[in-house]
Amino acid sequence: MTYNKYYNSIVAQDMMLKAQTSSPHNTPKPVLINLHTSPGGDLDTVLASGGILTMISGQRPQWTRARAAMAGFKLREGQLLGCKVSLRNLYMWNFLQKLVDISWVQNREFIGINTKSFDINGQFSIGCKDLLMFPELKHLWDMVPGVDGLDINFSSSSLSKPINICLWSALQIPVKI
Repeated sequence: MTYNKYYNSIVAQDMMLKAQTSSPHNTPKPVLINLHTSPGGDLDTVLASGGILTMISGQRPQWTRARAAMAGFKLREGQLLGCKVSLRNLYMWNFLQKLVDISWVQNREFIGINTKSFDINGQFSIGCKDLLMFPELKHLWDMVPGVDGLDINFSSSSLSKPINICLWSALQIPVKI
């Protein structure tokens, strides 16, 4: 069963009771997952990070550039810094299922998400140092060391921290309490 069907059939009714909403349209639900990487360094490393992010997410990334020049950081205006992807709807559900069912299961160092990572706006962020936990990158181990890590930001429509924690743990994301 895909995560989208799992949410609509089981989690939505459960969250409707826990959030005490009368309409299923008011239930908290995942809205957006942002992936961001900023490797720094030379142009080849930044372009490699874009290719890696494309393989992980299934979407072409948006490139981020420097807004202003800073001599102390050896940064020029318009220089490529990294890339980002915003996942919504089907791409979001597919990425969430791949992350929880495959990537985190294979990563022995991952023990769960701390409750301090959650904010009151329905978001939490994690950082992944080891990109080889994604199955698409197993055969590209020589390309991955140039990219240091990946930031993942999860957003939901919930506006309270306890309901937000309950929503993500109902979607089988391990939360350390």
